[in-house]
Amino acid sequence: MQITNSNFLNNNYPVQFEGAVRFKRAALFDSRKLCSFEVEHPKYKQLNITTTKKNCKKYSISVSTPNKPDISKEDFCIFPNEMYGVNIKTHADYRRQSLGELSRITSIMTMLKNNLNRIKIYSLGDAVIFHHKYKFEPNITERADAIRILYNMRTSGFREYYDDINKVMIKSTPPDMDYTVFCQETNELVQRFLDDIITNKRYNNRTFEHWNLDMVLTKEKIMQNKEFFNNILKKHHIEYSI
Repeated sequence: MQITNSNFLNNNYPVQFEGAVRFKRAALFDSRKLCSFEVEHPKYKQLNITTTKKNCKKYSISVSTPNKPDISKEDFCIFPNEMYGVNIKTHADYRRQSLGELSRITSIMTMLKNNLNRIKIYSLGDAVIFHHKYKFEPNITERADAIRILYNMRTSGFREYYDDINKVMIKSTPPDMDYTVFCQETNELVQRFLDDIITNKRYNNRTFEHWNLDMVLTKEKIMQNKEFFNNILKKHHIEYSI
């Protein structure tokens, strides 16, 4: 349903309302739908979550209060079939207040609304913990990256993984130089490692210190975890469901 609201009026690209979530066309010649809404926060009262276009392919999600802009921000690019998360950052004074979570759930709604297949990111250090929470999985495709991550796992000190790391590492030099199986098995082992170490909180502040990991969240994974994501939406009283 197309309706007019004085706060979001634009004659060129009208606003579509779905509950409290608004999807607005990015620009006159850009039909991507960008997501904005407001929520009540127990500490900061009203939060405004706004997605805007920055340039040809780059967009930004901003979480702000009426007096403090961009206390949490996520930049991303949109390509024909996928999104690529450039960065997501919450100001140091406002962390652990679910603001990054609001950015993440907004990017997921944006992905689904634009019928994209996945969100790819390059996670630095212990940000792996944050992204794992929202169902991102390892997405290693290069031999050098796989070797580096396996080395990081080994130096993390979890000896129960040493044998599995060695078994996968053997496949890093196949005779035909096809590293597909090696990268696939590395992804599977890293996922198992993350599920164990993060879910059971076995990590410390140095476990992921040197990790730089390609990760992905697919539409299929989101649909498999609809209840998890819908519970986040309900927690923040966002009138939207997957």
